[in-house]
Amino acid sequence: MNIKYKYILYTMNLSKITGDKENTYKNYITKHGNFSYILTIIINEELCENEKNIIISIIYNFINDKIIVKNISGNNIPITWRISNEKDLLHYYTNNFCFILSDNLVQEHTKLLLNDITKIIDKDKFNFMITKPISKSIFI
Repeated sequence: MNIKYKYILYTMNLSKITGDKENTYKNYITKHGNFSYILTIIINEELCENEKNIIISIIYNFINDKIIVKNISGNNIPITWRISNEKDLLHYYTNNFCFILSDNLVQEHTKLLLNDITKIIDKDKFNFMITKPISKSIFI
């Protein structure tokens, strides 16, 4: 499998999520509050389990719960990605509410982050996917 730089930003309707994913989201929200984006790590399926685990561990140590600042268009943009629980190291969440980030800024930040990680891990072994949940306005 030859995974190239590919950035996917799509929306998902959280009201339709049930089961394990619902518990994962509730767990994250309980610990850290709501989230605005989900970063999914996609590992090349052709790799052996040991190599997959090494890649997952490197990415976890590189990004989990760290303020990662990238300079985009002359502005320092911080994003902190966090896991929901220690059993799922393929999904990271962010809730950067101190900065209103556009989808383009999150995408550009993630491209730069991916470039940093590919200095350590071969780019054909993994990729990132960004998901943005659909939010619903509730009138009071």
